[in-house]
Amino acid sequence: MRPEWTGDVIGKLHVHGLSIKELAESMGYSHEYLSVILNGKREPTGIKEKVEDAVNKLIEQRKESENGKHSSF
Repeated sequence: MRPEWTGDVIGKLHVHGLSIKELAESMGYSHEYLSVILNGKREPTGIKEKVEDAVNKLIEQRKESENGKHSSF
């Protein structure tokens, strides 16, 4: 069964235009392995916090990148 926290993670990715593949790459995981985790088939120790931290960092990077694009007139 899929852990509840994974829905929040997937929702954040969607809202910010990020993919599971981007998240996996930022964490040093394969897309397939992260999908197994997000589907609840594996639950490594501390994975919830690790995934949430990685998502938040990606969102920050995306915001910084977008701000940089808009400020260079």
